[in-house]
Amino acid sequence: MNRNESWQWDVEPYGSERKDNDGWWWLAVITVLVFCLCYRGFSKKQHDYGQYDYKIESSVEPIRNKVSDWFKGFVAKNKREKLQCAYIQRWIVTAQREYDRYNVPISISLAQGILESESGTSKVCKRTNNNFGVMDGKKYRVYDTEWESWRDHSLVLDKPLYKSLKGMDYVGWAKALERLGYAEDAQYAEKLIAVIERWELDKWD
Repeated sequence: MNRNESWQWDVEPYGSERKDNDGWWWLAVITVLVFCLCYRGFSKKQHDYGQYDYKIESSVEPIRNKVSDWFKGFVAKNKREKLQCAYIQRWIVTAQREYDRYNVPISISLAQGILESESGTSKVCKRTNNNFGVMDGKKYRVYDTEWESWRDHSLVLDKPLYKSLKGMDYVGWAKALERLGYAEDAQYAEKLIAVIERWELDKWD
């Protein structure tokens, strides 16, 4: 074996093709893992609704008690109204917190939640935790928790399209939401107003 042959043997030993293939295989695996991690991070950033503060929840327990006392003055006429009553009592604290942060009227967010989720009982709501019918293209947006759908609803109504609504009363909000196409229902404003006035939710605004 001459010097050139020895050099060539050191560079390309027997089975080198198999080792090269193994190297490419590991590179592919690493690439896929990196992509998944990056995508997960991106998705989390795109849907970062903040953290639910349970300390705030405990601090507003008096509000929940006040709501319970307030509802004693109402009589639910049927199952639908009983569900509405339960929905309001469940989410009144969250509605208050979202109003404090994004200035969306409590009456509007509660009424929309009732209509869009059928008081939290609709198939869409149970499958996606989506209380407000928010869409991603032609599909309903999916949330890890129902609270996240409340925060996203606030973020949706905080966009420039709805900025002019801030400061309006519940009637102005309801009519504007219908006019701006929040829902396809031609009687959307009328239904929102009916729910608000049935339970006098505007008093919480």
